[in-house]
Amino acid sequence: EGFAARYHRCVLQHALKVIGRFYYLERVRGRPGYLEYLPAVYAVAGRAFGALPELTAVQRHVARWVPELEPGAR
Repeated sequence: EGFAARYHRCVLQHALKVIGRFYYLERVRGRPGYLEYLPAVYAVAGRAFGALPELTAVQRHVARWVPELEPGAR
């Protein structure tokens, strides 16, 4: 019971971690090529947020820094 919600939360946490890490690697560490993978990760995070409607307020908050994750912006 509750497996799907826990799964989507884990997927979301991982996607947000990857977004932050890839941005850091390219922008801060100067290692090119990472940002081209972000659209796929944005899609994963968006689907995870979509499966967790109780986190809509969190999604809006995150979208202040990652506009690609704005609710409905897929």
